Amino acid sequence: MKSKDAVVYQQMIQWTISSKLGRIEPLLGEVGIKLKFYMPSHKGDGDNLLKPLLDAFQGFLYKNDRQIKHYEIDIFKDRGNERIEVEVWLLDQVVV
Repeated sequence: MKSKDAVVYQQMIQWTISSKLGRIEPLLGEVGIKLKFYMPSHKGDGDNLLKPLLDAFQGFLYKNDRQIKHYEIDIFKDRGNERIEVEVWLLDQVVV
């Protein structure tokens, strides 16, 4: 069971996605995801940052986080301009 804080955080992420992108259809099939965390310091722990976001993206960017077969995570220091940049793509549509 998720904590109240976790539920509120995931709802905030989902609201942000909806407000930025409008109504989008979740991707179907295997996906890759790239997350760039811009933090006030380098103290972020990538795996702790990752799971709440992946759960929040379910039903919005993809149907289920089990679809993710490729992960890229970068953590940068950017005090005063903290943000998360996200890219999600279908793996079978990657052009080499």
